[in-house]
Amino acid sequence: ARTDRLFDRFRARCRTLRVELRQRDPRAPLKRGYGLALDPAGRAVYSAARVAPGERLRLLLASGELGVRVETVQPGDETDSPAKGAPR
Repeated sequence: ARTDRLFDRFRARCRTLRVELRQRDPRAPLKRGYGLALDPAGRAVYSAARVAPGERLRLLLASGELGVRVETVQPGDETDSPAKGAPR
């Protein structure tokens, strides 16, 4: 009986950890339809203001990736960008 209780607690903990891992999966937003733009050095692009027309980027999707070229740039509100010192 004691072994059964320990095993049940172990299984419950494993289920909890599995859910937490899924939530922390960096590709989870991609599975919801988002994309991740990377500059030629492989760094995430957080701000349109730091990209120039004609620049090539990689766009990661849930299934595959695209090589894209920037046609136009419309900078947004910089208050929404990541902390100072964060990559592009």
